[in-house]
Amino acid sequence: MKIKNSLDLREYRLSNSGLIHPFDSVESCVKSHLGIQSQYTNSAFISILLRTKDSINLNDIYHSKKIIRAWVQRVTVHLIEMDDFFLINNLRKDEKCWVYDYIKNSDEVLKYINSLVYESGISAKILSERIKKEFGKDANDWSKSFILGNINELIYGKVSKDGILYQKFSDRSIKTSSWQVVFERYLKTYGPATLDDFSHWSGLNKTMLEKEIKTNHIQSLEYNKKIYYYTHQIVDKVEYPVILSKFDPLLVAYKDKSWILEEMDAKIVWRKAGQVEAVILDESGIIATWRMKCSQNRVAVTIIPVTNISKKMLNTIEHKFKVLMGRMNRKNFSFEMKRED
Repeated sequence: MKIKNSLDLREYRLSNSGLIHPFDSVESCVKSHLGIQSQYTNSAFISILLRTKDSINLNDIYHSKKIIRAWVQRVTVHLIEMDDFFLINNLRKDEKCWVYDYIKNSDEVLKYINSLVYESGISAKILSERIKKEFGKDANDWSKSFILGNINELIYGKVSKDGILYQKFSDRSIKTSSWQVVFERYLKTYGPATLDDFSHWSGLNKTMLEKEIKTNHIQSLEYNKKIYYYTHQIVDKVEYPVILSKFDPLLVAYKDKSWILEEMDAKIVWRKAGQVEAVILDESGIIATWRMKCSQNRVAVTIIPVTNISKKMLNTIEHKFKVLMGRMNRKNFSFEMKRED
C-alpha cells in the first residue's frame, strides 16, 4: 500500500467503511464499525443505511434482535451489537465513569431502575420522568442515570418506531478479550490509522495503549512523518459524491482531521459543544455540509455549500438523498441548497 496524498488516504478509508461496497446486513455493518455513534438517532440510522445495500431500510434496523443502544467508547451512546457492548464494557471496567461524580447514591438509583424496567420494556421518556420524580429534577441530566444502569449491565436501549425502549439484560455474555483485538478490528474498518487515531476513537490514554498493543506483526507505512497501520489494502474506484451523516463513524474515528479537511477550517465540521456536522464529499474533499428536519412522514434536507457545486453534481446529490430518505420511510422529501452568511 502507498499513500501519496490525503485523497489516497481518504479513499482507502471510504472503501473500508462500506461506502463503496455496502454491507449485506445491518448487523454486519454495525459490528464491523464496533458501533455507530447515536446522539442523534436518525443520523445513526442514516450512517447505517449509507453503508448497506439498497434493499435494506429503516425497518431492518428496528427489527434487528442483536443491535442495542448503549454507552461504550468515550462513554458516548452507540448502536452496537450486544456481544460487542459486553466486550468493550468489560475492558473498561477499571475506569471510573464521570456519572459517579454526579450520582452519589448509585446503588439506590440502580435498585430503583431495576424495579421499574419490566420484561416488555419501558419508554425512555417514562423511565426518565420516574427517576426525576424519585431523585430530583436533575437526576437524569445528560442521561446519567441511563448511563449508570447501562455500564452496570442492568439495562440497554432498543430503537423502535415509537421511540427508545429500555429493557433488562438477561444474558451477560462476557468474553475474554483485549485492546489488541479491538485495535485490529478497528483497523479493518477504519484503517489506515495511527495509534493516536485509535486513542482518540477509544478515549484511552495513548501511553497505556502503547503498553497494551503490539504492532510488530501489523502492516504499516509512513505518511507525513506518521506511522499508519492497516490490515488489508483493497480499494476500488469511489463514485462521488459521498454523503456522510452527522457524527458519522469516519468523522469521529481519527485525531488528525487533515485526511478530510485538506486546508479547510475544522470549525466548518467540528462545531461548538462537540457537534459534528454532516458533510458531502467529492474528489477534492468536502464540498458541502448538510442538515435535515424530520417529521413522521416528511424530511427536509438543506445543503450548505463550501465551494461551487455544478448543477449536474447538485442533481446527483438530490437523487442520492431521495433514495436514502425513501429507505428511511419518509414519503415526502424536499431538498434545497442554501448559502450561509
